[in-house]
Amino acid sequence: ITVLGYPIGSVSFPAFSKSVQSQNFQKLAGDIEQFLNIKFVLILPIGLFAVVYVKELIPFYIGSNMSTKFIDILPIYMLGAIFAALIPSFNGLILSSNSPSNSLKVLLVMSIIYLPMLPFLINTYGIVGASSGFLLMQFGLFSSYIAKSFSIFENINVLEMVIRRLLIPGVIIFLI
Repeated sequence: ITVLGYPIGSVSFPAFSKSVQSQNFQKLAGDIEQFLNIKFVLILPIGLFAVVYVKELIPFYIGSNMSTKFIDILPIYMLGAIFAALIPSFNGLILSSNSPSNSLKVLLVMSIIYLPMLPFLINTYGIVGASSGFLLMQFGLFSSYIAKSFSIFENINVLEMVIRRLLIPGVIIFLI
């Protein structure tokens, strides 16, 4: 899942930068919408299907001798991987804003929160705590990048674009 996000994020950065440099924010909004559509169409259905049905699929492919702890953490990890796959485009959007330190600040703050939290989660919850820590870190980065994108590009409603693309496929997958 995570592998799908990086090529799209790598391709989106030059497009975002070109629109920002030319001060064409209407084109930037169109570019954001286009890349979000591609990303959400590729990542969400595959990722959410895996999150919902991983406990049924893994024993089918690997066999019944799989550790139950591994099967228990896989949905948590997959959810974190979905957020991780969505991050690169928002990172590219922030980097295109001519203030790359914003991306570094987000990573620094999340690392300061994550690093002390991880040993606590592992000591308290074991392997489930480690995978939960990964999910929390990825969700924190994802939401921080969206918030930063929203604050940098106030005239483009990035938050609304994301919510529309997250909620509709998410509800459909969970209804199936």
